[in-house]
Amino acid sequence: MAYASNTLSHRPYGFVARLRAGMADAAEAWTRFRMYRETYDELMGLSDRELQDLGLSRASIKGVAHETVYGV
Repeated sequence: MAYASNTLSHRPYGFVARLRAGMADAAEAWTRFRMYRETYDELMGLSDRELQDLGLSRASIKGVAHETVYGV
């Protein structure tokens, strides 16, 4: 059986609503990126001994910062 349906019926409609949603997504992405940079910079500022106490190495800082902020 074939029928027509509106797949966008559950979403806000209109250009302004889509623009606002896009701007909100961009703002969230920018906030997450700033959190990543802050985490990365703080970990890079630690001494090797402090990193060792945390169970980290310099090579793992990028991955740890990414996982902390983005969860992946």
